[in-house]
Amino acid sequence: MSHAVASGFFLSAGLPVLVYALYELSRAKASQHWPTVEAKVCAAGIRQYWRRGPGMRYTPWVRYAYRFEGSSYEGKRFMFSGPLSPTTGVLQEAEEFLTPFAVGTVINVRVSPRNPRISVIEPGVDRRVWMTLLVGSMLSFMGIGGLLGWLK
Repeated sequence: MSHAVASGFFLSAGLPVLVYALYELSRAKASQHWPTVEAKVCAAGIRQYWRRGPGMRYTPWVRYAYRFEGSSYEGKRFMFSGPLSPTTGVLQEAEEFLTPFAVGTVINVRVSPRNPRISVIEPGVDRRVWMTLLVGSMLSFMGIGGLLGWLK
């Protein structure tokens, strides 16, 4: 019985991660072909928080405004990689990452023509999407394999 529970756990944990990773992967690939528009950085900063193990973590964030086909939008996505922005354990790295995003700076962003509320500064597939896909696949296959073995 515990074998089935463990397999169910792996499957229930892995499938949502796998579906999310595939969704992010498809948007990341599509973003390479989205139209480019100018955006203006409205705000930027660094969130800091404590995590047991790695210690202090720093996450740069940015908010930008853009117009697409006559309507105004705001965005905050750096890249398609799971989290909206990268995280580091070194404050200086987070500060350096934000250097090109000073408030008032004009930047280029890619905008989804299907849903202009979705935009991204750095189009394409980031390595973290592949890692999320790998983890979701492994958990799902462990769950399926365990359930198939349990059914025998």
